[in-house]
Amino acid sequence: MPSEKTQLTRAEQRRADTEAQLVRSAAEVFGRLGYHATRVSDIAEEAGVGQGTFYRYFEDKRDVLDAVVASMMERLGKVFEDNNAAEQINDLAEYRARAADIATKAFDLIAVEHRSVGFLMRELPSIDERAVSGMSGLTDLMHTVIEQYYVVGIRRGYFRADLDTDAAATGVLGLGLIAVWSILRDPEDQEFRRRYGDTVVDFIVRHAVKDLTEVTQP
Repeated sequence: MPSEKTQLTRAEQRRADTEAQLVRSAAEVFGRLGYHATRVSDIAEEAGVGQGTFYRYFEDKRDVLDAVVASMMERLGKVFEDNNAAEQINDLAEYRARAADIATKAFDLIAVEHRSVGFLMRELPSIDERAVSGMSGLTDLMHTVIEQYYVVGIRRGYFRADLDTDAAATGVLGLGLIAVWSILRDPEDQEFRRRYGDTVVDFIVRHAVKDLTEVTQP
């Protein structure tokens, strides 16, 4: 017979699964209907639960919005953190390969989650400051990771010593935002994502490299 501890663990897992389903459903409905037009009943119906179940996990749709933002931050942040091994990069070719891998994974995730990403990009500024600050945290994370790669490149000697790493990282983020809007227009265009990713990586390397003769095409 299962122990009380095992039963509790299973109950906790069911609770976590239900909460995650509500967050996914909220992201889907927000993306389809927009935040202001969405009702709690729409989210509950999408998740296949009653409204009472929704209110056991979240106070209202504003509360679940925080969870939607946090979930997207975690997923995009993981793409960068999984590849955050700047200190392990030994040469320019390895740097280019790591940057290309990050771009591919980030762009593919945006394409898969295009509806919820589009909602976050379009509507967050119109909701409140708390929503905007949530996305700012993700931007800060990406900026920090990108800048760290530049810093390591300078220390290893294949990036220019006079490179403004803060400005360079900000520029790369700007290119990324342009890519996001293009992906949202046609999330099925995998060829565009590949070409744009290669272009961004080429920009990163050519802008920062110490000796252009070292730059080789992937």
